Amino acid sequence: MMNVFQRGIRSIFRKPVKSILLLIVVVVISSFFMAGLAGQSANIKTQDATRQAVGATFRLEVNEMNSQKRGEEASKILGNKEGEYNGYVQKQMPDGAWLSTGDNSFYTIRQADVQKIAEVDGIEAYNLITVSTPVNPVNFKRIENPDVDQSSDLGGVNVRGNRIMEMDM
Repeated sequence: MMNVFQRGIRSIFRKPVKSILLLIVVVVISSFFMAGLAGQSANIKTQDATRQAVGATFRLEVNEMNSQKRGEEASKILGNKEGEYNGYVQKQMPDGAWLSTGDNSFYTIRQADVQKIAEVDGIEAYNLITVSTPVNPVNFKRIENPDVDQSSDLGGVNVRGNRIMEMDM
């Protein structure tokens, strides 16, 4: 009586074309399966690396409605007189109309707010980044950046904060 292996070997030699086609099909299916596993593993590793690089982050932005509300509150505190309160400036024009503006400290995020949020458990570090601000150069010497295509900025300059917060202060 023949065992299973002997019958399998004899079948391979009796039908070589069928055996080769079957082997090719098995290899191709296995290759696709392994490629899928490799892609899934790479995707998971990429997600983990991205999550670690970004960290559990949040974005803190200036709220325009809050700025308006703070301006109204400062105006009430100042009343009908010229003055400055927490970065809000109020002046009376010669025609009697009131001019209200805010300086840079009024329209930016306060350092005290950032530090208060940073004290929350689970936040290891924070980083303040300023956004690109186009300016018209007056008595500036243009700085060429070899890493950036500056062909379309028409002589303007991009002012950008540092990723290291202490350098921005």
